[in-house]
Amino acid sequence: MQQQSPGREAPDLPPKLLFSDVEVRVLGDFTQSRRRPRPTSLQAAVREVATLGGYTNRKHDPPPGHQLMWHGYAKLTTMSFAYALRDLIITEAPQAGLGHLRNQRHREERSL
Repeated sequence: MQQQSPGREAPDLPPKLLFSDVEVRVLGDFTQSRRRPRPTSLQAAVREVATLGGYTNRKHDPPPGHQLMWHGYAKLTTMSFAYALRDLIITEAPQAGLGHLRNQRHREERSL
């Protein structure tokens, strides 16, 4: 759990030091869906990974442990893979003759 120590020792560093661009995007979208600001520091990003793992972040709770971080990072990895796959489909669909997939997604977004 390489994220835990730097998140505590150097909390003001940017999250892109330990997380990929897709992971930072996923964490940002996840926090916005929970009506919280996007994580701009490493400490906030680590806290959001712990939240994905089930950390409740109450005032009297201790810092997140290895097991919560492990569960959270597993969820973050799955979500990041889904984001990357979606981006690949959106960019590659027209070249592969699958433009109807992109158009279908666009129609679904407009109907919501």
